[in-house]
Amino acid sequence: MYRGGRRADGTAERSNLANLFEMPVLYFALVPLLILTGSASAAQVVLAWIFVALRLAHTVIHIGPSTVRTRARVYIASSIVLFAMWGASSKIYRQSPKFAHDPVQGRCSATLCPHHP
Repeated sequence: MYRGGRRADGTAERSNLANLFEMPVLYFALVPLLILTGSASAAQVVLAWIFVALRLAHTVIHIGPSTVRTRARVYIASSIVLFAMWGASSKIYRQSPKFAHDPVQGRCSATLCPHHP
């Protein structure tokens, strides 16, 4: 049954909840990593808040008017922001001496090396 051009059975709400367990999982994995390693830059903090705002906008659009074109644009924008965050963090980790591992000598030069406890 439809009400106002939308299904009245809560399908949009369930679908939106399912969307919150897809891409944001990458966000929820990255943010604690940045906090624990102390490598969150000001740019990444700004990008994180932009991502949160875009996901909130996506939710409002999805549950509200549900215009597919607008929702897709917001989704793509949030994806770009999230990938920028991951890209910036991978650059930080490649340059960080905290994660330096020397495979020739078989030892690590830092305390956070994943190869040796």
